[in-house]
Formats: sequence, structure tokens, C-alpha cells
Amino acid sequence: MAVEDNPGILLYTRIRKSPYFHASRQHGVRRYSVYNHTYHPRHYGDPVREYLGAAGGRDDVWDVGVERQIVARHLSWLPNVAPDEYGQIV
Repeated sequence: MAVEDNPGILLYTRIRKSPYFHASRQHGVRRYSVYNHTYHPRHYGDPVREYLGAAGGRDDVWDVGVERQIVARHLSWLPNVAPDEYGQIV
């Protein structure tokens, strides 16, 4: 059996589209990944060239619509908790 070099990703109803999904399609997104059950555009061409451009000081636009925010209601105990202990509290 042959191995597919560039497997595609299917649009699926159980995975949400980010707020900028349609705009990313208009700007020529080439690859998506799934993050927080949301399609996340990963690159628009050559990923190495994109990285070198961003590292070289060029301005880039990133779709951060897949990120989620949390609310910590009782902040009095938060400074006393190490980051690796957050999972035990929640």
C-alpha cells in the first residue's frame, strides 16, 4: 500500500471553524490542524520560509481564534500554586 505524502483534512461538523476560517481560505491557507476542536490554519505556503520571515522581523498575522480563555474567581490562592499543580485543582 502506498503512503500518502500530503494527507488532507476533512471538514467535519463536530470540529468548529475559527472566527477567521473564511478569511484564511481567501488568503490561501494550505494546511489546517485541529486545536481545541477548532480548525486552525497552519501555513500558507512554505513553512520554513514563513518561519524565517517571522524570525527576521516581518509582520505576520496569526489566527488566535482557537485559543480559549479561563476565569479564575478566587485569585487569593493562585500565587501559592505552581503551574504544574493547576491540573490537580481544576
